[in-house]
Amino acid sequence: MSTRERFLHKMTRSDFVRGAYSVLRRIPGVGAGVRKIVQSAIPRGMKLWIQVPQGLAKNFWMYVDPRFDLGYTNGDYEPWIQDLLKSELRPGDCYYDVGAHTGFFSIIAARFVGPTGQIVAFEPDPANAAGLRANIAKNGITQIAVIEAAVWSSPGEVTFERASDASNRTQGHVTSMMDSRLAHISVPAVRLDDIVFEARNPAPHLIKMDVEGAEWGALQGASRLLSEVRPKLLCEVHDPSQMGQIRAYLERFGYAAEEWQPVHPHYSDYRQLYIWAVPSQPKATVQRGGATLDSRCDASFSRSLLNGFGRILAPIHFRGKGRLANWMGGMASRFTAGADCYPIPGARVNVSVNDRIGRLMWMGCYEMDLIALLKHVLEPGMKFVDVGAQIGYFSIVAAALVGHGGAVYSFEPDPDCFSRLAANSRAYPWVTAHNCAVTDCTGEITFYRSPIRSESGWGTIFKQDGKRAQLSVRACTLDSWKSAAGIEEINFLKLDVEGAECRVLKGAQALIARARPMIWAEANEVCLSRDGASVSSLLQHLAGYGYVAQELWDRRSKAFENIVAIPGERADLFEKVGRAKLVLRPVQAGILNK
Repeated sequence: MSTRERFLHKMTRSDFVRGAYSVLRRIPGVGAGVRKIVQSAIPRGMKLWIQVPQGLAKNFWMYVDPRFDLGYTNGDYEPWIQDLLKSELRPGDCYYDVGAHTGFFSIIAARFVGPTGQIVAFEPDPANAAGLRANIAKNGITQIAVIEAAVWSSPGEVTFERASDASNRTQGHVTSMMDSRLAHISVPAVRLDDIVFEARNPAPHLIKMDVEGAEWGALQGASRLLSEVRPKLLCEVHDPSQMGQIRAYLERFGYAAEEWQPVHPHYSDYRQLYIWAVPSQPKATVQRGGATLDSRCDASFSRSLLNGFGRILAPIHFRGKGRLANWMGGMASRFTAGADCYPIPGARVNVSVNDRIGRLMWMGCYEMDLIALLKHVLEPGMKFVDVGAQIGYFSIVAAALVGHGGAVYSFEPDPDCFSRLAANSRAYPWVTAHNCAVTDCTGEITFYRSPIRSESGWGTIFKQDGKRAQLSVRACTLDSWKSAAGIEEINFLKLDVEGAECRVLKGAQALIARARPMIWAEANEVCLSRDGASVSSLLQHLAGYGYVAQELWDRRSKAFENIVAIPGERADLFEKVGRAKLVLRPVQAGILNK
């Protein structure tokens, strides 16, 4: 970073400088000139983390471009929407942020809906969506789900006109008319009706819609939502000629729709036109999938009830428990998005019941054998590495077992999963979470996210089809991490990386040679084949490091799906494994028992 850039970083972080700039911007005839001077002085593309100094977002962190994001950095961006969120949202509510940009209002809403509420943020621009996820993760917020798609009248794909680089990218929109000066991309499109009634996301109590002129198309895809759920709606109208059409459409569903044009308290020339729509004939129930639900149910009570059920059923093992967990969690997701689970004493993990794996965790039937193994192998003061940590379920179990004197190092590339991992690990200061992929190289690689929202653990570094959203993530090897962090001792290494296990081992030669940890690895033939590998080649890697491997029987799937590997010179460890009463069978290097 140059001396100039360091100076600008210091200045733009200063509350005094930002306050002075805000005051000068309000002076008629002076403000525009001051803004141009500042924008020309700050290098294009410069971004930095700013802690919001005032307003309802006070103390939250935002990753901003200081040339354009003054409202975010000062906390006074569209204060009328901030006030509306404060007055309309209460703990346990669900809020839809349609056109979320980088999440300023979503983060504020999280403060009012609390940990029992839910926020669904829609943002089609890839750069904005990345910033949105970064802001969520930085602030450790778990109740925001990001849907990287445009809200439209029909599902599929639409053409999205990206805003200019010389802006804060708030003006991108769905379009059928191409402006050759701007970039156009194809983005996924979703209907709000499908989000609620097909994908079974929580029904919103309040929707904020700011889609830069595409509001008519977005509202047409919400007819059932408006007629049955009947949320309150704040919709920015970018084309005043559409005001009458949109008002008539909402009134058809029994809404009282008012035109609203607030004035900024500091910038009189900053005006926006809105429709504020409130049901004039509110309905008490929502019909969803044949079941009648209270659309304003007490999510806090539902969550407490769900937590209680989970704690009662978790220690009880019976046939069909996984199916019961999936069914009960699916029903519960209509009332609340999250629940707490307690896999062992001292371990508390917040899970999403919209996610299949989260439901299994909630009822204590996810990878029960690995839990049993960790309970018998990990001791206070030990070091545990969790590669493919997802939301941190096993990281928190390990943290409870190794205690304050130990350490847990967790790696997760998916930004949404990492956000939950960071939040879950906050209560355990000896857990260090890394938002990166672990493989056999360092730098930036492409990560392909799960194509199914209810299967958050299916992200991979291997391209399979065009249906997966992709993003660039940081990658490291365990050896490069070990060297940079000065790590010498590792007692247990857990690998679950959707087929990249051989690559992780290849990039961990020095760590394994020196630390000789016990290794647990998923051994999924289908996933490994995406890398041109196999379970046999995974075993050969382990044998090459002088490890003795055994297959682990999975109680739920009734198959050998995982591998436990122990250094050949540490035969005493098998005695500890035996105490866990796991079903194991030896394998020879490269030869599987059929």
